[in-house]
Amino acid sequence: MNHVTHRRLEGIPAVLIAAIICLAGCTQPEPDDRPSDNAQEQNANQRGESDAGDDVDDTASGDPGDTDPAPDADANDDAGNNDDANDDAGNNDDEPSYTAGDPPSGSDSLLLTGADLEEETPDVLQQGMTLTWEQGLQGGFHIWGGFEATGDPFLELDDDDLDDVSHAYDVYDTDGELVATTNRIGFVEETDDGIEAGGFTVILRRSIDPEETTDDVYQFVVTVELPDNSTYESAIWTYFDCCHWL
Repeated sequence: MNHVTHRRLEGIPAVLIAAIICLAGCTQPEPDDRPSDNAQEQNANQRGESDAGDDVDDTASGDPGDTDPAPDADANDDAGNNDDANDDAGNNDDEPSYTAGDPPSGSDSLLLTGADLEEETPDVLQQGMTLTWEQGLQGGFHIWGGFEATGDPFLELDDDDLDDVSHAYDVYDTDGELVATTNRIGFVEETDDGIEAGGFTVILRRSIDPEETTDDVYQFVVTVELPDNSTYESAIWTYFDCCHWL
């Protein structure tokens, strides 16, 4: 390099001089900072974990992702959803069997009672008798319900026990659908032979027209539960008239 060239290169940074020389024909070395195979594999694993996290987020946000197909309808039938079995379980349209004039069925020590419309005194109800829907002050309809219970264990109840006696009155159609109902706790009186209660309005459901109940037979049931959890039941099959209006 002659003296003139040397003066021209003075003041130029050494790095720039090296770059000019490389452009003239030097060979590029392999970069030392290229990721190793292990590092690439680690990065791939990290990306896989991120993808799995995305799947979880989709599921948590409500996206079901891949789900099993809906169960086959035939499989449900095989599992026991059998209409014939349901019919055999009690949905029977046959007329109930009873003898008109017989006392209520159920516990021999418990009798279902009603009330005479004029005297409003409890009377033991009989199988096959006809009861009349009465219109109430609020426009609904009801019949009267009560019970008489004699003998043990009803004779063993003290005053505190009488306050805890629960009694429910329910009317069902032949399909087992509830037509009228009421229930009480207490309001029970002691008698020489046991206990009694009466004068309760068994209220017809608002969705039922009393005039549409006059052609069918219904079951009227009273259930009495004592403080020791023993339960007694009395029932009749009855017909209805409509109606005693206010």
